[in-house]
Amino acid sequence: MRLIYQQVEHLARLARFALTLEEIIQLAGKFIVNAVNFRQLQAVNTNEELHGTAMPCKSLCWHDITKFSLSHREVQINEPAANNQFFLVPKVID
Repeated sequence: MRLIYQQVEHLARLARFALTLEEIIQLAGKFIVNAVNFRQLQAVNTNEELHGTAMPCKSLCWHDITKFSLSHREVQINEPAANNQFFLVPKVID
């Protein structure tokens, strides 16, 4: 449990989340549940021959439709800051 707690704390720091101790413990518990479920999935025999599918097999592809794009000005209307044609965003990685 201690290792998972430290991992959650580390991930929260990387994602710049300010988590309370209760939130870290809650997330660590969810990770443990997911690990148990993953172990159960690993125990499933996947070497069996496929006997059918739950959904009918059909193509999910569709034709591309050409449309006019937005102009640079239309795209930049809602941006916080710009430099010519580029968005200006704050630096995230130290």
